[in-house]
Amino acid sequence: MGFKTLYKITFLTLLFTVVICLVCCSQDKVTDNPIPNDFENSFLSAHQQNFDTLKLQSLVTKIRNGQFGNVHSLLISRNNQIVLEEYFNGYDKTELHRLFSVTKSFTSALIGIAIDKGFIENLDEKILNYFPEYSTIANLTEEKENMTLEHVLSMSAGYEWDEFSYPYGNPNNSATMLWNSNDMIKYVLDLPLVYDPGTQFTYNSGCSILLSGVIQNKTGKSAEDYAASNLFSKIGIQNWEWTSGANRLTWTSGELYLRSLDMLRFGQLYLNKGNWEGTQVVSENWIKNSTTKKIKNTEYNDYGYHWWVYASEHYVYDNIETQDIYYAIGYGGQFIWIIPHLDLVVVSTAGNGSITRKSEPMLWWDILPSIKGS
Repeated sequence: MGFKTLYKITFLTLLFTVVICLVCCSQDKVTDNPIPNDFENSFLSAHQQNFDTLKLQSLVTKIRNGQFGNVHSLLISRNNQIVLEEYFNGYDKTELHRLFSVTKSFTSALIGIAIDKGFIENLDEKILNYFPEYSTIANLTEEKENMTLEHVLSMSAGYEWDEFSYPYGNPNNSATMLWNSNDMIKYVLDLPLVYDPGTQFTYNSGCSILLSGVIQNKTGKSAEDYAASNLFSKIGIQNWEWTSGANRLTWTSGELYLRSLDMLRFGQLYLNKGNWEGTQVVSENWIKNSTTKKIKNTEYNDYGYHWWVYASEHYVYDNIETQDIYYAIGYGGQFIWIIPHLDLVVVSTAGNGSITRKSEPMLWWDILPSIKGS
């Protein structure tokens, strides 16, 4: 074998080895530093996103020590990058978690999409007009006839309702009576009014069920099917469970199950003003309209269209000046917080039973103060 031939073979062998190494290194690099455009897998360190990482670690320790009760997950994203993803008490990223009333905010999105697509004309439409199948309505008054879709969305319908004096499952709880009824839509429509619509906030899961009926009657699809084709598929949600009742009526009051990561996707959609990777899934107008105050609830919390808004007096604003936080909340400690001016989304799930807000202080005690200069 001549020198030139040996040199050629050696060179080709070396070149092949280098190529293999580069491919392997490239594959390792993709694993360690995932593609930034993939929201679920993207990662930029908390330090680079201007977080005090020691404070975040302190928060994780507090959670593991039970300071905020039985927390199941905590995820934080900033500027479309996940900076913290932690699971606790036996939960992991694959778990489908019951959202409870966080479901209501997903329902709000579906109403917005139906408006965008022309299935629903406007929010001033009388609620009874959506249900022509019911020829007789009990306790019918002029005020009930004038109740609108907007009143239902803002939970200011005025129905006689008490969801908090008795625990869920108790026969005296209004929500329990709703769930045990033969026809949930008819049950709510027949209730007497105790306030003129639009004048008083009353937390009412029956209003959320009415929205399920509105979606089904106007689009011809159940709320779950409508979400599958117009929301979930658009933002990469592939796995979910959503309970349905008679006539395939989706339980939009609180029976959606999702991964924490997919809750984060939904929050990111809202932070991005309804746009997902160039596709306008929900109109920017609906995002803004539905997440701003429509009616006063308490000194510290206002209500939009199935979204909560921290009132300007809330102590969460002791840590930040811009008063723009809105959030979804569910029984037991399910949260999606959205803080637009900080480009921040926070998701937490928990199993704190009736002490729903036990984990809420982590937002203003730990998370917001951990952002340098916030």
